[in-house]
Amino acid sequence: MEDTRSLCVICLEPLYLPVRMKCFPCQSWSWTFLDFSLHDERPKTSLSIPWCGFSSFVCFFCAYFYLELNQPMEQRSPEKKCIYCPQRCTLSSLRLQDALEWDWSIFTTSLSFPTTSLDMKSIKSMECRFCQEYDSPSLSFSIITESFSIMEHLLHHCPWIASSCSCGQWLLRGEMETHQKSCTSFFHCSDCRQYVLKTQEQNHMTKQHQKQQCRACHHFFLTAEYLHHYLFQCPGRYIHCPTCDQTILMSHLTSHSCLP
Repeated sequence: MEDTRSLCVICLEPLYLPVRMKCFPCQSWSWTFLDFSLHDERPKTSLSIPWCGFSSFVCFFCAYFYLELNQPMEQRSPEKKCIYCPQRCTLSSLRLQDALEWDWSIFTTSLSFPTTSLDMKSIKSMECRFCQEYDSPSLSFSIITESFSIMEHLLHHCPWIASSCSCGQWLLRGEMETHQKSCTSFFHCSDCRQYVLKTQEQNHMTKQHQKQQCRACHHFFLTAEYLHHYLFQCPGRYIHCPTCDQTILMSHLTSHSCLP
């Protein structure tokens, strides 16, 4: 008889990549141990609450579609119920990184039940089921290395995973580069030719290109050239007219009425 712990509880297929839906409080590690004290020999009442999914597992793809992460946020159901208990989570603002994590407790389970028929090879993920672009770390990988690697690929790199831009538009991750060219939330860096969020412009120019933003004209200059620019070239710097002592922009100095 096949041990059901080796199957996804939703699709009832052999586990591809076991994940925990951490968006539900009942499946979060922190929720289980909130009232736990190492100095208290007797467990507190919160520890008697069942930890959902401790000895059963869900595969990444079932969890991904169950939480409607493939849908734009505004088109999702208002909320979803935990598949084990009445706990609920809101889907309208849920992002992939905040929803799923690799369920490493599968190793604890297999050790706790030494007679289980759970086959660790059944959860090895040799390829991404969304795309065909994932490369396994090596031919001699361990199950832990492989699981972390494929999870990193799915969370941050797979081009067929849906994602939202800072502007609010929902699109596939592989379409993001084309979208950024016309998106008002990004600027095109002339130094490295990359598209960077405007909110990260100053940090990008400072750390990646050692440039400093002029506080007057807001353009970026190499740190070694910044002082000369600001004192003698910046058209946005305010100066005092040598004749009338009026404060004017440097760019207006040549057309100022007090000067011949």
